[in-house]
Formats: sequence, C-alpha cells, structure tokens
Amino acid sequence: MLIELVQHAEDATDHNLPLMYWYAAEACVASDPDRALELLKVCKIPKVREFIARRLATQSLTSTK
Repeated sequence: MLIELVQHAEDATDHNLPLMYWYAAEACVASDPDRALELLKVCKIPKVREFIARRLATQSLTSTK
C-alpha cells in the first residue's frame, strides 16, 4: 500500500502527507534496507526520498562500526 502512495507526485506539495508517508515507511527502512531501496526507486515525493536515503546512509554508517 505504501509503495502506491509514494508514487503520487501531487502529494509532494501537501503540508502533511509526505511526513505521514515517511512515518509509515521509517520502520520498514530500518528493518529491511532492500525493500527500502525498492521504495526509494519508485518514490515521487522528494521529501520522502530524502528521508529514505538519509536513513539508509546513516544506517549503513552505523552498521560498519
């Protein structure tokens, strides 16, 4: 369901939806990086893409320590 929602580019300008999508995605991004990459590939909401990429990057940095 989330994968369909983040493909709605028109939601990018909404005040609340991008953050709500991120809140829904954050746990998935943390627990399943491969699935998060798939989400990142289809996401058309810049703020959500930014958050996913940032979370993946910080997660990979902390896992190498």
